[in-house]
Amino acid sequence: MRHVLSTFSRRAHLQAGADARAPAVGQTLSYIALPFVAFVALQPSTPTSSNPATASTVAPRLRLLTRLEHSSSAPLTAASLHTHLVTLVLPRAKPYLARLRAQDAQHAADRLARDEAERRVNELARRDEEKVLAVRRREEERRRAEREAAERAERAQAELRERERVAGLARRWRAWKRAELAGRPEGNDVRVAVRLGDGRRAMRGFRAEDGTDEVYGWVECELGAADDAAQAQAEGEGEGEGEVEQRAPPEGWLQQFHFRLATTFPRQVISLAPHLAAPSSAASAAAAAATGERVSVDEAFRGLGKTVNLVVDGLEERRRMSMSSREGDDSDEEEEELESD
Repeated sequence: MRHVLSTFSRRAHLQAGADARAPAVGQTLSYIALPFVAFVALQPSTPTSSNPATASTVAPRLRLLTRLEHSSSAPLTAASLHTHLVTLVLPRAKPYLARLRAQDAQHAADRLARDEAERRVNELARRDEEKVLAVRRREEERRRAEREAAERAERAQAELRERERVAGLARRWRAWKRAELAGRPEGNDVRVAVRLGDGRRAMRGFRAEDGTDEVYGWVECELGAADDAAQAQAEGEGEGEGEVEQRAPPEGWLQQFHFRLATTFPRQVISLAPHLAAPSSAASAAAAAATGERVSVDEAFRGLGKTVNLVVDGLEERRRMSMSSREGDDSDEEEEELESD
């Protein structure tokens, strides 16, 4: 019951409101009696300013275009309504509505054009940024490549200087060793014959108590004789300077041998003290360490006879480690020529 009373009260209120607005609508449309037909449409508002720019921004308003009232002389029929619409209402309403639609379409087109222009500007900005970043990356890569090339060149120069220093010290040691061997008589206990890499065959006698380092030193001098002579001639070394260098070995220099001596048959590697063996010959150095710090000729050649024939293993390694920078370049060129042939 309460719900029914509430619904009835709300409907009565709405009806009262409609009844209150009816006189206002009637006054606006100026109708007196029914039936009555009024035609309204959007029309431009009357501008309050004489400025055309301001007048164009005034919002349109609904305005009464025409109205029809029933009378005995002009009754309201479908035909009369249709004629009135075609002849009076539409000609007055369509131009402004068409202009509003055209303005809306123009605004939409302008908005799309602005969005497209903004998109293009953003795209160009993005491309320009990518180009700048690409240039920066290329510049960084170029600088990094230059730094790496400079570091490599510096390392190569340092290695070259160290290589030349070591090669010079080795030549001075060989010059001293040749002079020392020339001033010492040969032994009669064991005669050692060795086949050198260039086809020459050298022979020298040693005492039983001599160390195998003396045999290795003698072979080192024989192997480097031709290269040392050529290097001395190229550098223009004098006789006096050579004699000074032959009086003593280079101070602080320890000559290591980058080759191994071995018998032909049965094959047996001649042991050498570990501190004189090159780092690449750790296995031979370990074998030599088992017999003591210094291996004597008597121990190394025992049971091989009075004359021992030896061959040199590792000539390429020895040449690579002991040659000077110029000799290394020549050797690289010779290897390239041999590979191309």
